[in-house]
Amino acid sequence: MPNDTKPKVAQKYLDVFLTFLPLILLVLFIYLSNTVPAFAYVEWTLVISGIGYLVFIYFNSQRLLKNLTDRHNLPKIYTNFPVYETSEEEYRLIRKKMETFILSVEADRSAQVELNSNEINSLYKKGKNISDINSLYKKGKNISDSETEFIFSLPNFYEIRDGKIYKYSIGFFPFSWTGFLSNIHEIEFLEQNGNYFTTQKVIEHNGKKISPKKQSLVSQPLGGDLIDTILRLDKTMDWSDSMKLVISKIRHIEISQDKLILRA
Repeated sequence: MPNDTKPKVAQKYLDVFLTFLPLILLVLFIYLSNTVPAFAYVEWTLVISGIGYLVFIYFNSQRLLKNLTDRHNLPKIYTNFPVYETSEEEYRLIRKKMETFILSVEADRSAQVELNSNEINSLYKKGKNISDINSLYKKGKNISDSETEFIFSLPNFYEIRDGKIYKYSIGFFPFSWTGFLSNIHEIEFLEQNGNYFTTQKVIEHNGKKISPKKQSLVSQPLGGDLIDTILRLDKTMDWSDSMKLVISKIRHIEISQDKLILRA
């Protein structure tokens, strides 16, 4: 067997072993529980620890939800998260700009649109701010599912710099003491044989940078949450087919200085 194939074979067997490792550990745990009397103490310790952890999650969740609703005693990971303040007026202007572009593309005419970070953030938030939604929530007013998400988390924040787009995201995570997980994603658009792809990778997690070797690159045909944010506007999911048609007609994507440029 050639020497260069040995590492591949070893890696193959290692992958198989790691796949079945949880099952092996479970079988070993059950065997020791029934054959080694002293191991029963370990078993009870694990059970008590598990119950304690569940109790911690419950009370921690209640504490975090109350603080979110009242908007006080919030952790730094939450208060330091960048938030873009928009308005209904700003959103209507940018929406009209995007509608003009979309209608031109649907009519098979040449079109171009340029968007800066502020415009992308306003499109994503649809002109609504956290304070406005929270006020409606406290008054018992009906709010949409997307708006409910803003009560327990924060909207994504987009930034254009160094020829790339960065998406800041944060989510409610009661399994940790702070109650939140935050990430910074690096987004790029790559062209291959006339087709564009969206690539995304997490470069920072909970305020800590991830080394390039540990960053996992995800690539997909042009689309994803950023393009959906730009093109969907406040239309319903029924508009998905039309949006796919618009995406298929985009011929050039460029990030120039502080702007994202789409041409069709």
